This record gives sequence, C-alpha cells and structure tokens, in this order.
Amino acid sequence: MWHWRLKSAVPCSSFRILDFTNEAGVETVDMPYARYLGVDWDKEARRGALGMIKQMLFEKIHFAAGRFVNSPTTGKGPVQAYDFGTRRYLRTFHVGPYMQVGKTYKRLMAHASDGGLALANQSIEHYIDDPTKVDKTQLRTDVMIPLR
Repeated sequence: MWHWRLKSAVPCSSFRILDFTNEAGVETVDMPYARYLGVDWDKEARRGALGMIKQMLFEKIHFAAGRFVNSPTTGKGPVQAYDFGTRRYLRTFHVGPYMQVGKTYKRLMAHASDGGLALANQSIEHYIDDPTKVDKTQLRTDVMIPLR
C-alpha cells in the first residue's frame, strides 16, 4: 500500500532505535513495525490502482517506525517510548511482497464494513520476517487496525 517510501525511512529509523536500545541496555524483541497515522479509511476503500500510484507520488504519509522491547523504557531525542496499551484490533496476516499489502487492507476494510466495526485512523504493520533472508513471496506481515 505505502511501502515504497519506507525502504529508506524504516531502516534509518530502525538503526536509530537500535542505537538507542543498545546504549540504554534495552533488548529489542523482534523485527520492526510501521505505525501509520491519520489514515482515512473511507478514502482508502475507494482508492484504486491509479489512486495508489498518485498517493505514493504526491501525498504525505505520516508514520512512526518502531521496535518492540522487553522492558519499559523512556525515549531520548527522536526515539520515543510508546505504550500500545490494551485495545481491540482487526488483525490478519499478509503473506507476500510488501507492495501487495494493499489487498490485505481491502479485505480488512470489507470485513469491518460487513461487521459494522468502526476503524481508528491508524494501522500497524509488524514485519515478521527479514526480507534479506526470506523470499518476498513468503514474507509475513502482521497487519492490525485498531477499533474505535
């Protein structure tokens, strides 16, 4: 859906996070995640392939990259601690290239609509596999949309 911009952004942010956690002595638990903010799900539901290209080229995307840690910590500088708290999510796994995750979002939006579920204006993509070690057709991404 939005991943072409993240090729440079997520690794850069991930390195900042790893530098911080190493300095603070905090262990990261697994692969990074991206948290997209300010998502307009009605607009996303109407967006076709041409609209996705337009979005990638011209629209600003608000997101935060992160890593899960095994103990509470505080941030420093551009690295901030965030507690997801207790919340209900609409969740599924996407298997395949990151560039095709939009299809998974379409299925989640349809499920929410059919079930009368109200989606919060954000989503989280937790990358399960390392794309340098797993073939792109087998990459797993845990896709979560918080419910309002």
